[in-house]
Amino acid sequence: MFSVRIVTADYYMGSPLPGLDPCQSHFREAPTKRVPVVRVFGATPAGVPVFECPLEEIALEGESDG
Repeated sequence: MFSVRIVTADYYMGSPLPGLDPCQSHFREAPTKRVPVVRVFGATPAGVPVFECPLEEIALEGESDG
């Protein structure tokens, strides 16, 4: 289990990274120009103040594989 005490969180809109972000919109069937990037700043119980954690694709609640 991983835990972090959140000090602040923010987001910005950035260019998609091929292989990490969707580069094609499923809704508009057009290239994706911007994707949200969520940043969380805080500390772990060990006191590590800075870390970077890329997220894998997360299935939405109730979404099926087929």
